[in-house]
Amino acid sequence: MGYLLLFFICIVGFIIFIRHDLTHPLIYFLIPWILCLVTYVLDIYGINSQVNQEALNLVTIGTLGYIAGVVLVSKKVVGIFRIQKYSVRKARYRNWLVKPMIVFTAVFNIVLVIMMVKYMQNGISYAYIRDLLYSYNSNGAKFFTSSIMLNIYNIIDVPMTYVVAPIAVIELFSNKLNLIYKLLSWISVGAYVVATGGRLIIMFMLFQFIFALGYYYKNIPWKKVGKVALIVSILGVVAFITTLFRTKSQNAGSLKVNSAYAYFNINLPILSNWVGTIDTSGVNGKGFAFFGGIFQFVDLVLNKFDVNIPLYEKVASLISLPQKNWIEIYSGNWYNAFDTMFYDLYIDFRLWGVLFGSMILGGLSKWIYVLSTCFKNEKFVLSAMVMVEILVSSFFRWQFGTFTFTAAFVLSFLMLRSNNVKEL
Repeated sequence: MGYLLLFFICIVGFIIFIRHDLTHPLIYFLIPWILCLVTYVLDIYGINSQVNQEALNLVTIGTLGYIAGVVLVSKKVVGIFRIQKYSVRKARYRNWLVKPMIVFTAVFNIVLVIMMVKYMQNGISYAYIRDLLYSYNSNGAKFFTSSIMLNIYNIIDVPMTYVVAPIAVIELFSNKLNLIYKLLSWISVGAYVVATGGRLIIMFMLFQFIFALGYYYKNIPWKKVGKVALIVSILGVVAFITTLFRTKSQNAGSLKVNSAYAYFNINLPILSNWVGTIDTSGVNGKGFAFFGGIFQFVDLVLNKFDVNIPLYEKVASLISLPQKNWIEIYSGNWYNAFDTMFYDLYIDFRLWGVLFGSMILGGLSKWIYVLSTCFKNEKFVLSAMVMVEILVSSFFRWQFGTFTFTAAFVLSFLMLRSNNVKEL
C-alpha cells in the first residue's frame, strides 16, 4: 500500500503544484484516501492485523478504477455531447427555488436546535441525543415523536441543507444573493451542525472552499480574504466544540486514541470485518446498491402501500449492517459506519462492481468538471461542489446509496440557470 500511497501523492501534487488546478475531482477523491493510507502505513495503534487482504484489494481496485474513469473522459468527449456549443461565463440562481429552500432549512434546523436544547434540559447528554437522531440506540427511543417530522427531516431538510452549504460557500466569492439570504444560509448550516453534532458537513465546506477558491480565484478581491479566513476559522471552532460535546464516556483502561487519526484509520478494519458477510450472504445486488439512493426513496413510498422489493430489502439489510453494529477497533473504542464506498459496490457485482462502479463515478465527476471548469460554465459549479461532497465521502461510504446525496445532487442541477436563457 505504500506504493499506492506514493502514486496518489504524486497525482495530487502534479495537479495542485504543476497544473495549479484546485477544482480537479482527483484532488477531492484522493486526498482523503492519502490520509487513510498514511494512517495504515504508520499503524500507530497497531491495528493492521484487523485488516485483511480482501479489503486491501477492494481499495486498490476501486481507487485505480476511479482514476481510470477520470482519465477516460476527456474534454473532447464531453464536447461532442455538449448541447450548448459555447461557454456560459455567468449563471443566475432560480430565486423562486433557492430562496424558499434557504428559508425553509434555516427555520427547520433552528427548530431542531430547540428540540435538542429541550432534550438536554431533561438531562439527556448531547452524545445520546445524536444517537437518537441517527437511530444508533438499541432501546427504541427516537428523536422525533412525529413520523411527519421524521420524513420532512430525512426527505426534505437534510438533502436541501447539503445544497445550501455549497451555496453559502459560493456566496463568499459571488454576489448572486441578497445579504439576508447569505446570512440565512450560514444560520441554516450552523443550526444543522449544532443540532446534529455533525462534523461531516463542516469538512465538506472546507473542501468546497478550496474548490471555490480555485474556481473564482481571478475574481477574488484581496479584501475578501480576511472575511473568508474568519468564516473558515469559525467553522473549525464549531467542529472542535461539537467534537468535545459529542464525545462519549469511556470505560477505565480504554486506549486514548487521537480522534482525527481514527477518523481516517477505522475504515479498513470496518471494511475487513463486514466484506466477508456479503460473500456468505449470497446476495447479488444487481445495481440496487449502486442506485441505492433512488431505491431508498422508492422503497419508502412502496412500504406505505405494504409493497416491497425483495432483492432491495436484502441489499438494504446488508448495507445497514455496518451502520447499526459497532465493532471494537482500539481497546475500549467502538466504531461503526465507515465501510467505504467499495462495500456497497461489492454487494452488486463483487470485484466487477467495485471496478466499474468506481469508473462510472470517476467518469461522472470528470464530466461535471469539464463542463464547469474547462468550459467555464458556471451553471454546473454547484453540481461540481455537491460532487465534492460525494468524492470526499468515498473513504467512509457510497453516498449515491443514500437518498440524501442523490437528492442533493439532482437538486444542484436545478439551482442555477444560464444568463442567456429566459427563465420560465
